[in-house]
Amino acid sequence: MNKIDSKTETIFSHAVALEQSGRLRNTIYAGKKEVYVLNSDSTVILRFKSSSVFKNPISFKASDYESKSFYEKNGKIIFVTENEGMIREKSCKTIDMDFNSIKAIFDGMELKIVNKVIINKSILPLLDENLSHIEISSVDKVLKITQRNIYDGTVIDITKERAKGFGFVNKDVIKKDIKPIGMRTNDFIALFSFNNEIEFQLSNKKGFCFFKGRNFNMKGILALCLYDELGIIENNSKPVKSKRRRKK
Repeated sequence: MNKIDSKTETIFSHAVALEQSGRLRNTIYAGKKEVYVLNSDSTVILRFKSSSVFKNPISFKASDYESKSFYEKNGKIIFVTENEGMIREKSCKTIDMDFNSIKAIFDGMELKIVNKVIINKSILPLLDENLSHIEISSVDKVLKITQRNIYDGTVIDITKERAKGFGFVNKDVIKKDIKPIGMRTNDFIALFSFNNEIEFQLSNKKGFCFFKGRNFNMKGILALCLYDELGIIENNSKPVKSKRRRKK
């Protein structure tokens, strides 16, 4: 029987909340002292250091999570809930991709970091959540976040004031101006469920970026995209692909 501590339960609970909100549908993988969260579109991998130790790796859909007590039997994960002498067991299928596979993908990704930008959660009220993408760029080493409505031509620009740090923290390291790179608005916002401040590690030559936050020793990989294409994260032995999004 596994029984996770409150810190690890918080990680699981945040992943479940993102699943329930529809912002980041995901699966959870845990092994030894690591927890990975992979979204259903394969555009985000989150890795956390866990205080709990998982002797046997497990994987399950966030939507199935029910209790901090669970065990695996015959290829299924069973969540156990006790209440006034009664025991409820919920049996769920495990995920085809196992913990070791997701760990291998994460560990296999490499990126030559050119720029680092730190973005604070205070930017979120300035974003239009109805617009599907955001665009990060810089001119003269001043960071800018852009959102575009490709149907009516509306453009939203959020820039960083040099002195005050408008929605950002003044710890950026921009060695070379950032050409516009896109990421999904929902993916971007979801990261701030775990941390108030995210460091994005960017390169102009790859289809993904790294990011990290202090809480839970969070690190992750985020696929970048164009407005009509969606990047996905794959094993580093293969290029990061893009697939055409289906029109609604």
